[in-house]
Amino acid sequence: MRSLVDYLNLIRITAWRPLRYQVSNQEHIAILDAILQQQQETACQLLTEHIQLSYQEAINTMMHSSL
Repeated sequence: MRSLVDYLNLIRITAWRPLRYQVSNQEHIAILDAILQQQQETACQLLTEHIQLSYQEAINTMMHSSL
C-alpha cells in the first residue's frame, strides 16, 4: 500500500506543473462530459489516455529530478 501512496504523491507533484495542471483539468472535464452524456466507451478511452499521460509525466519527472 505504501508504494501506491508514493505513486499518488508523485502524480500530485507532477500535476501542479502549470501546463500539466491546465491540460489535466481539461482532461477531467472531457471525462466528466462523456460520463454525463452516458458515452461509456468515450469516457473509458479518455480516462485511459489521461492515466497514460499522467504516468508518462510522472516518469519524466522522476528521470529529470534524479539528475
